[in-house]
Amino acid sequence: METIENYQGVVEKIYKIDHPKVIKWTSYFKEKADIDDIFHNFNQSNLDSVDHAKIVGRFWYEFSKLAPKVLCICAGKVNCNLIRHYIIQTAFEELGERNHKAIHPELFKDSLRRIDALGITNGPIASLRTLELDTLDLFSESEILGFLLGMELPAEENIESVFSGLSYDESASELLAKTPFFRIHRVVETEHIRLNVANFLRFCRTGQEKSEFIKGFYTAINFWKSFWNEVSKTQDELELAYS
Repeated sequence: METIENYQGVVEKIYKIDHPKVIKWTSYFKEKADIDDIFHNFNQSNLDSVDHAKIVGRFWYEFSKLAPKVLCICAGKVNCNLIRHYIIQTAFEELGERNHKAIHPELFKDSLRRIDALGITNGPIASLRTLELDTLDLFSESEILGFLLGMELPAEENIESVFSGLSYDESASELLAKTPFFRIHRVVETEHIRLNVANFLRFCRTGQEKSEFIKGFYTAINFWKSFWNEVSKTQDELELAYS
């Protein structure tokens, strides 16, 4: 991933980023997701201490560790190798592609070290446990594909929310912007969204397939609402402890 600027994503001859159907359905699903609502409670907070940054860091690190497992579970549950091919592309990137030193959760941990935001590690994260159980419960290929789009659709907003949550001062913000983790994720997320919209267009043609896709999609969107609400609640509890 050293040549981040030259990132190309998967080979695609039909559903490219500027394909009218990709544009149309990306917009459609973003409207359905109500992305602003996902981050509503988190965005109400104006918390700029290193302890609050540690909360965001801990939550995102634990999610980042779980993400490749979720993708691999999904890849293992489908029967079609072509679908599996597309799913595993993202898992491969999360695991550093051909460089084990570029595994994404470890790149993120390095970002936390650079701003001295490591430290809060205790206690379970309920939303992540629910995510793992929901992944195991996914049934059809269409439901799995919908779930994966829902996981990726707020990706750009996720990364910027993590960045803002960690940027407890100007120095931290400047350091984070230069880290491999944020440099990578500010490039690749648009491609991940495109890939998952393309999977909808490519594999979900019937009414039943589309219905199952939407079911999986909302499972993932509901996870994100729970996740960011849990982050916000944990930060609020810290604020109360300060007062």
